[in-house]
This record gives sequence, structure tokens and C-alpha cells, in this order.
Amino acid sequence: MDISDGLLALAGAVAPDGGRGVGQTLRALLQHAAPFDAAEAVLRRREGWAHCRLDDGEAQIAGEDLLAHVVRLRAPLRLDDLPEAAAFPETHRRLSALNLRSLLAIPFSAGTDQGGAELSRDPAARGPEGAVILARRFGWAFAGTSLHFLWPVAGLAGRAFELAVALTALTDRTETLEAEVARLAASPQAQEAERQRLLLELEEARRESGEAWRAVDAARAAGVEAASRALDLEGLLGHAAAERDALRDEQARTSGELEAERRSGRELGVGLEAARGRVGELEAALGEGRSREDSLRAEAEHARGEVEELQAQLAGLRAEAEVAREQLESRGREATEATRARESAEEEVRHWRAEADRLRERLAAAQADHDAHVRTLRQELEAAHLAASDKGVALVAAEERGRELEARLAAARARRRR
Repeated sequence: MDISDGLLALAGAVAPDGGRGVGQTLRALLQHAAPFDAAEAVLRRREGWAHCRLDDGEAQIAGEDLLAHVVRLRAPLRLDDLPEAAAFPETHRRLSALNLRSLLAIPFSAGTDQGGAELSRDPAARGPEGAVILARRFGWAFAGTSLHFLWPVAGLAGRAFELAVALTALTDRTETLEAEVARLAASPQAQEAERQRLLLELEEARRESGEAWRAVDAARAAGVEAASRALDLEGLLGHAAAERDALRDEQARTSGELEAERRSGRELGVGLEAARGRVGELEAALGEGRSREDSLRAEAEHARGEVEELQAQLAGLRAEAEVAREQLESRGREATEATRARESAEEEVRHWRAEADRLRERLAAAQADHDAHVRTLRQELEAAHLAASDKGVALVAAEERGRELEARLAAARARRRR
């Protein structure tokens, strides 16, 4: 579809349906000219920004930060990759949530042409405030998109959306007033004054609706005129097709080189930040090293003094060790003599132990003899006592014999003790 047919289709889609027909027509035109994964048309209303998705999605794509920037800039804005949207935090968050990476925003109200010249200083002539938003899930999706088609389509689409919304509101108001007039017509006596007032409002609404339709006709005529101008532009563009193709090739090559430079720049930036961090760490380490060096110098001086003191103590210890060695040698000799004396004493102890064993044997034999002698004496004493009891005459003799025996017993005990 060429540009003239597209503009005429947009103008013919204006109807009191809330902009649904305009949105469907715009979707078909954009899918042909600039394929997208997500798209929306955003129009500023009194209550705020009104988002109309042109695909099957429901979430809003562009944030107020990007829309305000595009409306103020009045020129297309292209974001080739997600990091470039960091300047618009709300839009960046929405693109991340929808898994979209590249974006193209074309405002309804153009302030300059593609050469940068001012188009009009009249706000009414610039069209409504808003933009067409296209987005894709991969980067650099709109690098080769031609704005010769999208520029006039977006401008007419903004006016078409505005007129469709206005026609919808006027149609709803007209139908409401007509229903109210019909209701009041059932009791003309009681509500004649209110009916007259509503009739005046109905006439005013019809007049505004007529003006809106006239605006629609003017928009359609403008679409026809724009189509005619587009045909002229296509004739001019035909002469520049070769140059455009060459520029596209150059742009594609430049885009690749630019992306490579951007990647290199990002890598260099990361490397620079890492180098800065490393330099900071090294500076901190250097300062710590210097303080550590001073501390080590002081410790070295202290250690040097301690070494000298220890060397002096070592010399004293060496002298003491020499004296101790001499004493040790003297004590070694004494120990040798003491060992010899101990061996001699042990030999003598063994001799006396053997002698003591012999004496114990002799003592045991003497004890046995003594015990036998004592038993014999006791027997003799008992016999003597028995004889004394029987023979009183022999008593004296027995007593003497007993004393004799007792003396002998005392002598034997004395010998045993010795």
C-alpha cells in the first residue's frame, strides 16, 4: 500500500466508535511499513494520557517520561537497545517487564521536518499531543525504518484519533439529549421549560456535531491533499532511491561499526571502572604499605637493639657455657669415680648380704636347737615337779635342780640373744 492510499484509509476510518476503526487501520499500515511486536497510540486528554494498544496486548508500553520528552521534542525518537532507555526509568521498567529491547516513537505533532526546519508555530496546526509507539523484542529493529511513510501517517493518525474521540463523545451526548427530549415530550405541560432548554442544548450539540463532521471532512480533504503531496514526494523520492539505498547500506555498515564501538566503549568503560577501583585499592594498599614500612622500620630499630643486647647476652652465655663445660667435665670425672665407688660398694653389699644369709641360717639352726632344749628343760621341770609332789624329801633337791635348770635356761636365753 502506498502512502496516499494509507492516508485516505485513515481519514475514512474516522467514526464515532472511540477510535477503534482508526486503530485497526493504523495497525494494518504499521505492520506493512514497520513490523512490530508491540505497538500503541497514546493521546493526551484532559484526564491524562490515553493509551490504545494496536496489537493484542493490554499493558502500557511508553511511560510518561518518554511521552513528555517526545511531545516536547516534536521529532521521532529511536532507542536501539534496552540500555539506551535508562534515561527514561519508567519506560525502561515497562520495556523490561514486556521483554522488549528496541523502540520507535513518532509524535502526532511534528515541530520540524526531516531537515530540522520549523513547520509551524501554531499549536492548532501542529495537531494533538501524543505519539505512535512501536517496539520489538530484539535490538536495532528500527535502524533501517523509513520515516517518509511513518511521518505523515502518524500526523494524520493523531488528528483521526482526536476527531474519532470527539465524535464519539458528541454522538453519546446527542443520543442522551434526544432520549431526554423524548422523555420530556410525554408531559409537555409540566416540563415545557426544561424541554425548551434541552432542545437548545440538542441544537448546540447538533451544531458541534456538524462542526465535528465538517472537521472530519476537512481532515479527509487534508488526507486527500496529503496523499497528493505524498505522490509528489514519492516522485521526488524516486529520484533519490539510489542515494537512499546507498545511504541505507552506509547506515547499516555504520550501525554495525557504531554497535561495535559502543560495545568496545562499554567494555572500555567497565575496564576503566575496574582500573579505577584497582587504582583506589592500590593507593589504599600503598598508604597502608607506607605506614607498615614506617612501623617495620621502627620495629627493625627496636629489633636491632634487642639483637645487640641478645649478642651481649650470648657472649655471657658462651662464657658461662665454657665454665659449665669445665664443671661438667670435672663432674664427669667425679661421676666416674663415684660409679667405681658405687660398684665397689655394691660388691661389698652383695658380700654382706651373703654373709647375712649365712647368719640367718645359723640363727635359724640355733633357734631350732634352743627350742628343742627349752622343750627338754620344760619336760624335765615338769618331771621334777611331779617327783617333788610325790616325794617331799626330794623337794629340796628338785628345787635346786629347778634353780639349776632355770640358771641354765637363763644362760641359754642370753646366748640366744647374742
